[in-house]
Amino acid sequence: ESLIYNVHVRQTQSVLENAILDELFDLERRDRDKLQMLIDWHRYAFAGAALDHPRLRELLTRNYLFATSQGDLPFDEIVSRCRGNALSETDCDCIVWSNTNRRQEGLLNSLFQALPFPCVHAVRAFEHLLLEQMAADASAQHTAIVLRPASPASPSFAQTVLGLHELENAEDAWQRFLGTEETLIFVGEGRTRTPVFVFPSDGPQLERTFRRLRSQGKIPAAFQKLIDRHVDAKPAEQQKHQVVLNRSNELVRKALAQRPGMPLPAVLRLMVYHSLTAAGVPLDQESHDRMQDDLSWIAEALQGRRHDAHAEGSDFDGESPQ
Repeated sequence: ESLIYNVHVRQTQSVLENAILDELFDLERRDRDKLQMLIDWHRYAFAGAALDHPRLRELLTRNYLFATSQGDLPFDEIVSRCRGNALSETDCDCIVWSNTNRRQEGLLNSLFQALPFPCVHAVRAFEHLLLEQMAADASAQHTAIVLRPASPASPSFAQTVLGLHELENAEDAWQRFLGTEETLIFVGEGRTRTPVFVFPSDGPQLERTFRRLRSQGKIPAAFQKLIDRHVDAKPAEQQKHQVVLNRSNELVRKALAQRPGMPLPAVLRLMVYHSLTAAGVPLDQESHDRMQDDLSWIAEALQGRRHDAHAEGSDFDGESPQ
């Protein structure tokens, strides 16, 4: 502790830091490719160190390569490509869309493929914090940048990226019928005919893991506070898997026009569960049981039999909807 606060040690540390940074800036001028290779080789060390060092962060804005939907790009190039995507915004010059979930990379790459601006996959250690710091630095200097999660709950994401408008939360009856406690259902309509979009979240799995560790007494109190602060920092909707239903798809539109528990809604629920499974979201036993019930119900409905609705709270009596 005496060394940490010793004035001579801190002066020596400052001299060494400046000497190293001078050499790195000089290397950028002489051989930028070599510098980027060096940063890539030690990316975790550079990303972590830059969080508290503005001068190093300045260097990394041009040379630290983030994975994006348009390939590996430095921050200044990301901002350049995002200019003009916030014309309808009043509080920023550009929006940088970011993703911290590896399971969403493929989906987001396909969604952003036809767009002129990228989605940044900040999935490595320290990367999202570094991205936030760089955005704050740029906003303080010249360009007002808003960093937003690439998810349906984010403002303008549905319209700008998914091509959907009038996005809204599904009614409670549909939320109960289609979703689980870990899933949030949205409904929208737009130019695409894709019936279901699924955006998985790490939140439910992390919560289950933390709950198990807490019950076993394996989390030190100091770490528990850090974990709680990290979890609380995320909006509640981003803690859940998010599912978007597209009314522009004929099946979705007709299913939503019926009551939960009828044949088409049962087909829609199967589609939602299949999409969740395909996105890597594990389903609980209750959801698997519902899938089996839906398959049986659909088979019986196709055979022309009359059955009471099997969905909880449904008053459907087996007759065709009027």
